[in-house]
Amino acid sequence: MFFRLREHWALHKISNEYDRCISQYGASPKGVHWRSEESQQQRFTRLMEIILPRHSSGGISIYDLGCGYGALFQRLANHSIMQSSTYTGYEINRQLQQLATTNISDPRARFVLGKHPQDFNDYGFISGTFNLKMSASKKFWWQYIQATLNDCWKKTRYGLAFNLLDLKKSASPHEKLFYCDPQKVIEFCQSKFTKNAIWKADSQLPDVHFYLWR
Repeated sequence: MFFRLREHWALHKISNEYDRCISQYGASPKGVHWRSEESQQQRFTRLMEIILPRHSSGGISIYDLGCGYGALFQRLANHSIMQSSTYTGYEINRQLQQLATTNISDPRARFVLGKHPQDFNDYGFISGTFNLKMSASKKFWWQYIQATLNDCWKKTRYGLAFNLLDLKKSASPHEKLFYCDPQKVIEFCQSKFTKNAIWKADSQLPDVHFYLWR
């Protein structure tokens, strides 16, 4: 009960911050706290590595937790993995969810207000969703990440991909952002979810990407 109350207030503060950014930058990478479209797209490319070869031609279901204004779907829309596939984006910020719904009319996509995936899907994507913690403590935010990953894994059939900021790559960490020790995260994932889990660093990004397969 106490955890859920703290979670509610933490997510409320984060949603308010996104309202501020959207009012300033609109439906754009900066509107959802990305430095540039290039880095945003680089992250999408890395996360797409979760898709198994046998699913590269589509026919799958995907959820995107923290979908923002729908940028990941826009990236996937013309990719082979979206042939005869479906996509559900979950977003805690109503303004972002409405922007995605208004701007993207593709029948393969839907955008839902929510903090957890509601339906079972083949693959899950979580891009940048865990980075902004605002005033939440590091300890609590790590607990929140663990709980959210647990909820997501329960709704994932084949693979889950997510990213976190790497503490070792941050010369001057920002107090409102969460940074991880990749080894600690992968050990948690391997002990709680699946042994078939790896992480990859990227020299061009401050993030580390995690891949979990059943």
